[in-house]
Parts: sequence; structure tokens; C-alpha cells
Amino acid sequence: MRKGLAWLTAATLVTAMLVAAQVTAAPPALAAPGDPFSPAAPVVFIAQGNPSQLQRAETAGDGSFSFSDEGGAAPVGYNAIGFNPADNYIYGLVSNQEATGIPRGSLVRIGEGGVVTRVGTTVYTHPGATGTQATRWFAGAFNPADGLYYASDSGPNRTMLAINVSTGAIVRTITFPAQPGVQDFVFKDGYAWGVTADGTVRRFDVSSTSGTFTDFPGAMPEGPGGYGAAWAFGNGNLGFSANTSGDVTQLQIIDGNTATPTFIVVNTVTGPDSSLNDGTSIPGLPADLEIEKTGSASFTPGDRIGYEITVTNNGAGISSGWTVTDTLPAGLSNPTVTGTVTHAISGSTITVSGGRLDPGASVTFQIEAETAVSPPACIVNTASILGNEEDPDTSNNEASAQSCAQSLEIEKSSTATADSRVGGHHHVHDHGHQHGRGRLHDVEPRRGVRRPLRRPRRR
Repeated sequence: MRKGLAWLTAATLVTAMLVAAQVTAAPPALAAPGDPFSPAAPVVFIAQGNPSQLQRAETAGDGSFSFSDEGGAAPVGYNAIGFNPADNYIYGLVSNQEATGIPRGSLVRIGEGGVVTRVGTTVYTHPGATGTQATRWFAGAFNPADGLYYASDSGPNRTMLAINVSTGAIVRTITFPAQPGVQDFVFKDGYAWGVTADGTVRRFDVSSTSGTFTDFPGAMPEGPGGYGAAWAFGNGNLGFSANTSGDVTQLQIIDGNTATPTFIVVNTVTGPDSSLNDGTSIPGLPADLEIEKTGSASFTPGDRIGYEITVTNNGAGISSGWTVTDTLPAGLSNPTVTGTVTHAISGSTITVSGGRLDPGASVTFQIEAETAVSPPACIVNTASILGNEEDPDTSNNEASAQSCAQSLEIEKSSTATADSRVGGHHHVHDHGHQHGRGRLHDVEPRRGVRRPLRRPRRR
């Protein structure tokens, strides 16, 4: 049992069992305020303001994020939130407004409707700090490697606590050589990752009481005001929300536990700006996303060619969003994108982002580009998709369409001969010949017509 919860008596347990036996056939009740969150649906949570207001950050059709309140404002100002998959609650530390029985430095548990419950009676402080500085907790997350809850200040404090939320015990106090300098962090590959305002990705080693961090400058866009919320997507990528702009960036980290990780910005979508905020997420169930791509089998050089791309959720889980990447091959240029999506074009690479897809749902958008190849050359254009959630079947994450250039030559023939009479009539035929591997479209050879033979001019 968790601290602060009353023990059930034996009589109460018997009564509860009898009541449960009588209602087993009833439909499941909706979650009540304070209950744990459902782990089935992917969602990002943002807590901001003082006192704190917990909000759901969910994607619209074009992939942008919008916030909606999860219940009313809390009685306290908490920060450093993290989702605990062991019990499906969010945890945080009170660092701003206090309430009766919930002083600064209290560990709190947040459930459905944003209901706050204090866990234990410990007041968590930074060693050696005094006053309100001692209870400054700005960044927090659960580490999947050990199940512990980690919390730190962005500065000036240099300590991070590893807490067992089941017992309230401080398992480890980690001291860094300098202040952490990030407003939130999230775990991946055994490290905590945060982003500074200038776009530097900072990796924290929390494996011992003497913590260290490593900087990777320029790995993320600059975020004036800092990145106040960080979380993990179900696909293993990390999400960071910029305070001032509200932009949400999805970052892929490859070989994160090596000296030279690779960083890829998957996409950046819009979201509301925020302040005094922090973030965490429920990764949700796996979602099998499939991509299909169709286009014209042939084209005339210089014309624009169009592709239609369809994204379908074939899985049992909800997709909170997705990103399609289409790198145009040589011979295609000046692309445009239409549809209810967000897109960015950098050189020959097109990045398209979309929002929530329920199981069985699909969304379609179009890409057009100019062509500049000569017959009989063919263009193969390939697009790939990445969902925000884990994808159990990656064999349908890529699709291609081939189009071939064609040309048309016109040959004329006539029934006239050397013996044809001036002023007589003859037949002239125009013959169209296609060159290229595609089918001939929108071109018809002219039918034979009767034309009078003209007299030669006198010289």
C-alpha cells in the first residue's frame, strides 16, 4: 500500500469481495478523478503555471499540438513531472505554491482529472541549499533502466535525486561539476537527455554519485526561452517543447550510449507557447502504420508529375502522429504539397507530418514536382513513414512509384504520286509515335483529311 492510504479491514475486504461478485457482469466504469491514467492511448502531458494546470497535448490532423486542460488547477505548483509505467501515475515535486499539508519539496502523485495526492511526508531538498533555493525542482523523469524517479534543478543547484516512489526513499544523490542547465530531461539508453536554449543536446551520466554530462552543440534548433518539456515517444525518439515559440521537435538519437551519437531532427511542428512548464508522456500501444504511393506511369519532360500518398493505421493501437519523408530523385524539382498536413522542404527532401489516426483510419495527401529527364529514362520516387508509436511491422513503411519519360514524333504521309493531277485531291495522314516506356496519354494522331494539291508557284 502507498503511504497516506488507509488499510482495509478484514470485514471491509469481505464486503468488497461480495459486492464485486455481484457486479462482475456490469460494464467497466469510467476512470474517476484521481485514478491512474490508461496506458493504452498515447498522450503527452504538459504541466504549467503556478499553481500547476495539467494539460493534454494532442495532435490535430496536420500534426500540430494543441493543449486541453486535464481537470482544474492543482492546489500547488509542482514541476519535474514523470510518468511511471509501473502504476500509470504521474509524479512531480512541489517547487512553487504550497498548500496545507503539501509544502514545497513534497513528492506528489497526479492522476485522472489532474488530482494531486501527496506521497509520504518527506521534504526533498538540495544538500547545502537554503530557503526556496533548496526546493527548486525543475526537471524530472523515470529511468526505465532502474524504475527510479530522477529530479534536478536547472541551476544554481548541482544535485539530482534518484527516488523510489513506492517507499519515498532517496536511493542516490548525484552531484554534477556544474549546474545541469536544462529545464527538463528524459531518459534513453541509460542516460538523461536535455536541451539548452542554444540547441545544445546535453547527455547526463547518472550511474554514480559523481555525475557527469557531455554536450553536443547544434544537434537541435535554438529554443529562445529554453526547452521546458521533454518526453519519450513510443517509437524511441525524444520530444522537446520550446517555451517561447511552442514548437515541438522530435529528435532521433542513434548510438546514444557511444562517444559519437548521431542526431536526426525528424520533424518540428507547432504548439502553444508555455511557461513554468514541464512534460512527460504515455507511450501508448503499438500502431502499425502503412504507406502507399501512386503516380502517373508516364510523363512528358517539363511537365509536373503528381503523386498521391496514403497513410493507414492497420494496428490495434492509436497513432498520435506520423512523419513521411520523401527525398526527390534527380530529375524532379520545385515540389509542392497539398492536404491537411504540415510540411517542410529542405533541398530535395520533403518532410510531411500528420496527426492522430485511430485504428483503421487513413489520410491522403499529394506531392507534385517538375520533371527534367529525357526519354526513355524512368524516375523512381520512394517515400517512407515513421509513426510516433512503436511499429510492429516495418515491412509496409516504404512505398515507391515509377514514372517514365515519353516523347512524341509526328510523321506525315500522302497518297499523292508523281502522276497526281494538279487541283486533284489526295489524303494526308499524321502518325504519332511514342518513344519511352510509359503509356501514351492525352495524345491522338490526327485522322486522314482530304486536301487539294496546290499548284506550284511560277518563278
